[in-house]
Amino acid sequence: MAVTIDNLNSTVLPSRDHVFPAMKDGITVKLSVGQILDFVIGDAPVDMDTLGKLADAIMTVSDALADVDSDLANKASLNGVETLTNKTLNKAILSSPSISSPTGEFLRGTLFGLTMANNAADVANDIDISVGFAGSDGAVPSLMTLPSSITKRMDAPWALGSNNGGWLDGSSMPNGTGHFFLIRGSDTGVVDVAASASLNPTLPNGFDQKRRIGSIPRSSGAMKTFVQLGDYFDLVMPSPDVVELNPGTSAGLKTISVPVGIKVMARIAVGMRAGNGLQDNTGEVIVSSPDVGDYQPLFNNAFSHALLIQNSAEGKNAAPIDVFTNTLAQVRRRVAASAAGTAFYINTRGWVDNRGRLF
Repeated sequence: MAVTIDNLNSTVLPSRDHVFPAMKDGITVKLSVGQILDFVIGDAPVDMDTLGKLADAIMTVSDALADVDSDLANKASLNGVETLTNKTLNKAILSSPSISSPTGEFLRGTLFGLTMANNAADVANDIDISVGFAGSDGAVPSLMTLPSSITKRMDAPWALGSNNGGWLDGSSMPNGTGHFFLIRGSDTGVVDVAASASLNPTLPNGFDQKRRIGSIPRSSGAMKTFVQLGDYFDLVMPSPDVVELNPGTSAGLKTISVPVGIKVMARIAVGMRAGNGLQDNTGEVIVSSPDVGDYQPLFNNAFSHALLIQNSAEGKNAAPIDVFTNTLAQVRRRVAASAAGTAFYINTRGWVDNRGRLF
């Protein structure tokens, strides 16, 4: 819409004193040409105090407008989803490891992928780890990403790369528990996997960040064979860990085939045979975490702990249960009555390990 300037003769060019109507806070006011020019020019130097002079100055720079147009065309759009097709990110911005790997408290407990499995070529010694990422467990968590699956050998000392050794504590992993860590060098960005009997291992030179991604027991010179789904680790063959005859009625701690050094939710199957002269409800047994109170094996306690009630003439019963362990891979068992022929069994099916994730 054209702007009409008041009191302007058709033969006279507009001056700074001419005015035209404008709106301010809903009220019509008169705004002078001088005021408008002051708004546009502001404190511009004399050689750029008009739009014409400013345009002339811009054009003295070689290809200035073409450069501005090109930069605007290559900017990332804030409208909708930006695919960044034909867009260029400044490589220098991403060259620093502290920038290319995000850091911050929001990464605490982050873990995705990094699923573990026995390697088919050497089930007893080698572990495969799938791609994934995790937040380190340091004071300031940093994102660590494993871009390709990797295989680490527990029968050889740690060395960088897939199909190389993975044990940090010596030449090979002994019987016991191996804690597996995703490790990263903050200066180089290099990521690998290593295992140790310690939850606070000494990392290889050049590595200063870590995160435990799982813990696997080893016995009789071989890693336990397992399958993993998220935090669930199931043994391929349940381990018959406890066989007790006439166990008595006192509470006892029993070691099972789950990792040592951490607390897990053990997934076990418990069996009970009442024994000679014991029938009906005398074959009760309760299995509980060592970290909670020692409950008597009574029906009223069934709501908080595992309770098997024997009520058949043969005096036999069994059930799968889940129960927390202590850091020594132990659970507590207590039976109501015991005699010659009484037998108590625990078969370990696997365990649940949250691996330091925050819920």
